[in-house]
Amino acid sequence: LWLAPPDVPPPHGSGPAAILPVEPTGWTHHLSPGDRIRLTDLRGKVREWTIVPGGHEGDDTDRGGRVAECWKTTYVESGTGLAHVKEGALP
Repeated sequence: LWLAPPDVPPPHGSGPAAILPVEPTGWTHHLSPGDRIRLTDLRGKVREWTIVPGGHEGDDTDRGGRVAECWKTTYVESGTGLAHVKEGALP
């Protein structure tokens, strides 16, 4: 899953299964591998996505794109709230 501001494409050679534009633009810059995104999908199911290496994190061209893994079907729409859970944070 590619999470990025609307104008930031995935890295060349990657083929994410889905692309989710995220605003505000700077929100994804705070995500690091191991961090989690928690949300409630359109069916009321709580889901967590894990940020994994493969985005622009840490390089000189970091425009905010991040790759997330999600292991369960998740239904989202424009305006779905995303919560950043730092790696190792207590529940």
